[in-house]
Amino acid sequence: MKLGLDRRVLGVLLIIIGFLGLFISLASLTFWSFRTWPFAIGRTWRRTMPVMGVMGYGELEEISGTVEEVKWIEVELEVDGEEVELYAPSWFWEEIGIKEGDSVRAKGIMISMKHHMERSQKGLIPFELTVNGKTYGNASNGIPIWMQG
Repeated sequence: MKLGLDRRVLGVLLIIIGFLGLFISLASLTFWSFRTWPFAIGRTWRRTMPVMGVMGYGELEEISGTVEEVKWIEVELEVDGEEVELYAPSWFWEEIGIKEGDSVRAKGIMISMKHHMERSQKGLIPFELTVNGKTYGNASNGIPIWMQG
């Protein structure tokens, strides 16, 4: 008889855990989790998540400068005596072969990044990039350059 009771207790626990999982997954589809939905394009989404989605940012900005340093996910540019970083995955920088001293013109959205224990740094997520006269991407697509294929 003890074996039958243990199976019933285990069965009840598994059912309770299953319902708990169901309630948690249903809670992820509520209004409060709206901003985490990848297909959400509501007005609140556009105002609160400026980088996500095609319509989630303001006007594109254009900068021109010289490459000072190529790092892991950013390239430091000297723009009118000021340092501005371009952000993209490291494989993208390797693919286009960008190096120190290159002349760069970039069009994208300006952001402010704060690295660990440092001050805020101006940065740009490029939608179009021209390196030494060769253009990559198209700003009218409205997506970051490395996602354009």
